[in-house]
This record gives sequence, structure tokens and C-alpha cells, in this order.
Amino acid sequence: MSFKQEKKELKQYIATQDKSAFKNLMLELKSKYTLPSKEGIDLILLQLHSDFVFTYDFKSLEITAEKSIDIVRDFGEQEQKVRFFSNLGIIKSQLSKLDESLHYYQEALRNCTSEDTNELLMDVHSNIAVIYKNRAEYRKALWHLMQAYTFSNKYNQDESPLFYRILTNIGVTYMALSNFDQAIHYFLMAIDTISEPDKSKLLPLIFNNLASCHILMNEPENAKEYLDRFDKQFNELQPNFKLSETSINSYYLHYSFANTRIKSSYLYTLEKYQEALDLLMSVLELVESKESNHERLNFYQMIMSCSMKLEDYDTVKKYLDLSDTLTDDKFHMNLPDLRISYYKAIGEFEQALEWSTNYNEFLKKSRTDAYATSIEDINSTLNESNDSIALSAYQEKLNELKYLNYELAHDKALLINNLANLKEEKSIRDKLISIITHDIRGPMGIVDQMLQLIDKPDDFYHDDVVLINIKETVSKTYKLTEDLVGWSKEVISGLERSKEEIYLFDCFEEIINFFKKRLKDKGVFIENSIASNSTITAEYISLKTIFRNIVQNAIKYSTESGKIVVSEERDVQSLILTIKDSGVGMPQEKADTIFELVSDSIIGTANEKGVGMGMVLVKELVNKQSGSIQCFSEVGKGTRFEITFPLGNN
Repeated sequence: MSFKQEKKELKQYIATQDKSAFKNLMLELKSKYTLPSKEGIDLILLQLHSDFVFTYDFKSLEITAEKSIDIVRDFGEQEQKVRFFSNLGIIKSQLSKLDESLHYYQEALRNCTSEDTNELLMDVHSNIAVIYKNRAEYRKALWHLMQAYTFSNKYNQDESPLFYRILTNIGVTYMALSNFDQAIHYFLMAIDTISEPDKSKLLPLIFNNLASCHILMNEPENAKEYLDRFDKQFNELQPNFKLSETSINSYYLHYSFANTRIKSSYLYTLEKYQEALDLLMSVLELVESKESNHERLNFYQMIMSCSMKLEDYDTVKKYLDLSDTLTDDKFHMNLPDLRISYYKAIGEFEQALEWSTNYNEFLKKSRTDAYATSIEDINSTLNESNDSIALSAYQEKLNELKYLNYELAHDKALLINNLANLKEEKSIRDKLISIITHDIRGPMGIVDQMLQLIDKPDDFYHDDVVLINIKETVSKTYKLTEDLVGWSKEVISGLERSKEEIYLFDCFEEIINFFKKRLKDKGVFIENSIASNSTITAEYISLKTIFRNIVQNAIKYSTESGKIVVSEERDVQSLILTIKDSGVGMPQEKADTIFELVSDSIIGTANEKGVGMGMVLVKELVNKQSGSIQCFSEVGKGTRFEITFPLGNN
């Protein structure tokens, strides 16, 4: 029997999953064809192919392949080198060692210099494209895919079983570039290229991709159609498939995992975040034990996306750390976006800003590199040939450059916008912290004073009276803190609390009750002159924060037995709320600067301290409610705040 026939027999055993027969024949042939013969190197390639199909264990494949690098490099023929280094590139890619993978693919490409290797150009360019796609360098990926597409036509490989993979990857890349119409076009082309015997095996993969595309287009009904078509095709392909079985074909397993992840994306689109997460977690243990690093990263990213929506930031952090153990590429796929969102959610705006800056610089550089590569490729393509394929490639490059120029301009604007947003979010976070600190400092100071009264024998208060007051103050402060923290989380997350109808008399009564102990201790009386049925449409927490800060200031600068009057005036267009105290007052020039951040805050009449921040925040909150605020004061005659809200916007 010739070696050609023996090779054919080995390939048949791989195709029929006859592991035992393959192993026996391989042992026999290895003793017959020793290295460094051409036949011996062909056996290395067949062994790698069989290990891939039988075990799908890329760690063991890596060890096997690396043992043969030197022998193939020194003694292999060009075609063997191309096939070997392409296989090694695939193995490294699946282990998320993207730099190493790219190195071996490029070595394979350097060996494509003879007629024997021309037909392999399609496959090598396609594999290189996958690396750039995983590194989010989509324009570079598209360039290599179009090269593969050109070579497939040039060398009549458009009937090749691998041709559908190029078309599929072009579709996936266009999907990453948000060009969904083009993506669907290439996916449907891929379906047309699959020969009848391969349809049942390959269609599920493309149905998964089409479902993903429609999910990203926010077309859940169309996505559901392709998910259903996947289930139907997959059940025909493997009717008795069960994930619990220990011996299952790696292809079926991979299809099933990918489909599970895409179904979770579908549920995510429907805002069923917990259901999506449960589906992912139901197979995660198997994914971690059976799948490549690449697919594990896909799962981790989907888990993190669901957990972000569920505000489970500990889980997000856990899978960010796990992702870092699977890849050295810090810009791998969607990891930067998830990391930036995580840091924003937990309030680490400096970290979010740093990641956003670095990621945008990376994207900018990758597109600039792709632009330069495209120009070089126009020249090289025209130099190689003047046939219709070259002309078509030239036209493709012109279109690519046109889109690339647009994307560069778009990315520059996006970078500037992202940085501005992060700086604004950091500023908002700092202001919210100031509001919370400012609003709870007063009541906690009262608690501290009351605690000092306990066990003082000459004090007027009994311990039980003091404890009751402490309990009441702590309870109010806890409720206030809870409201402020919840409100702050929503503001930081970019959520807008809806406005509601607020009864102003009741709102001020709550504030008077909140300061009851301080008013009693200082002998200050608040007269609430607002009509009981007076209302305004506003955001409740913001409005209470405004009033609370102004009343707190009025108490602070009131003298003993002082009086604070809260009143209102309204017409068709506006409502004016006035809060006037009879306290020590201040020069009008000082009142004119009260809404600016200053360090020389005035000490209260009972030596109360402040940081000059409260009125700055009050003005900002009033502005956010479309209102305006003014302060009028005179030394020895008190201070008056006037807050105007336009009723037409409420």
C-alpha cells in the first residue's frame, strides 16, 4: 500500500471517529516512516489533526506541536511548513496567546512562495484575520479576510469546504464594525456555498451567527427565528446529544456552547438578565473543562454583562480577574468596555478614565495602521496583476479607505466625548459625596453632643431621655443616608429619577421634624406659612436636599429665640419660595458670593462649623430643577433665600 493510500486511510479513521484504528495504524506508520522524512512530517500533521478532533484539548496539542517545531522548520517542505505553522497558530489562538499565534501565522505566510502553497494563502490570511478580530483590530481583520476572498477566487477555491468559513468571518467582522447589512449578506452567501453533504454540519454555526447579528440589531424576533432554526438543524444532526455524556464529538459540543451563549444574549436583549445568567452558569463548569480559552472568555464576558445589569459587582470583578489569567491581551475583544463600565459603577473614575484613554489610543493606532496597510496593498495588488480580480481588489481598497477615513474622524470625536463624560462623572461623584457628607455631619454632631451628656451627674437630662433623643436622631439620619446613597447610585449610573407631585407644606414639615432637636436646643421657631394644598412637580430627593441645606443654614445663623419663616408666592408662570431667618445676617457682598466655593465659611451662632460647600451644591441642584436661587442679607437683620421654579416646565 502506498503512503498516499495510508494517509487516506488515516483521514478516514479521523472522519469516522475511529480512534483505536487510527492509533494502531499511526504506530505502525511511525515505525515505518522515521523522521526527518517527508512522510514522517506528514504523520506529525495528521497526528495534530486527530488530536484536535478526538480530544479538543489545546494544552496537550500545544505540547505535541512544540516538540516538532525544529524538525519541521529544518526539514519540512514549504507546504508542510505552511500547514504546520498554521495549525500551531490555531492552537495558540485557542489558548488566547494571540501574539504567539500571530507570529506562527506570519511564519506560515512567509513560506507561501511557491505554486504548491498558493492554495493555502486563503486559509493563512483567514486565520490571521481571526487574531486581529479577537484583538478588536477589525479593519486589519477585514483586510486579511478580503485577501483570503481574493485568493479563493484567483485559485478557484470558491468551491472549497473552507470557503464558507471566510465568508462567515467576513460577516462576523462586519458585525463587529456595526455594518449589519453587510454581515447578513456574507452570512447568507456562506450558506449558499456549503455543499449538500456538509449543510447539516455547518448550518448550525451560521444560524448562530445570524442570530447574533439580529440580537445586535435589536431585532429579537428575527434572532429567535434563527435560534429555532439552529435547534431544528442541530437536533437533526445529533438527535440524542446530551451535555452530560462524557464522550461527545467536539464539534457538537462547541456548537452547543456557542448556542447557549447566544441564547443568553437573546435573553439579555429582552432584559431577562437573571434568566440569561442562569443559562450561562448551567453549563459554565463544562465550558471551563472542555472549551478553549477563547470560548471561555466569551462566556465570562457575557456573565459580566449580565452581572453589571444586576449590580453584582463582586461577580464582575471575579470574572475580570479570571479573564486576565486566560489572555495577556488587555484589549481582548470587549474586555476594555466591561472594565471601564465596572470602574464607573464602583466609583473608580480615575481607573475608568485611564482605561478609556488607553483603549481609545489603541483603537486610534490600529485604524491608522490599517489605513497605511491599505495604501500599501493597493500598490502591491496592482503590481501583481492587471486582471479583473486585481481591479476588484483595488475598488474594495478604495471603499475601505473611504470608510476608514470616516471611522478615524468618528473615533476622534468619540475619544473626546468619552474623556469629557468620564471627567464629568468624576465631578458628579465628588459632588454627591460632598452632599452626603454635608447632610449627615450635622445630625451626627448632635448625637456626639448627646452622648457626652450621659453619666454627667450635674446635667439636666436623664440618661433615658438622652438615649431616646439619640435613637430618634440616628433613625432619621439612617433614613436620610439611605435616601441619599440610593439617589447617588442612580445619578452615578446615569439614571434619571422621574419627577413627581410634591406637597410643599408636608415637605417642609418633614424637614422641621428632622431638625426638631436642634431647634429645641437653640430655641429657634420655624413658621411654615405654605398652604397645605400647594404642590410642585420636581425630583423629590433633590428638592428635599435643597430645602434641608437652606433650613440648616438658617438654624446655624439664628440667635436664641430666633424665628425662621417659610412662605410662597405664585403666579401662572412661576413659584417663588422664600426662607427667611432673623439671624446675624451678613454683608450683601458676602451674600453675593455664597453660591461660590470658598474656604472662609462663617462660624454659626453656637460655634457650628461648615466647609462652604452646602450652598454651592444647593445652587447646582436648583439649576437641575430648571430653577434659580438668590440670597439677600443685612448684618444684624437676617438672611432671605428666594428660590424660583418655572411652573410651565412642571
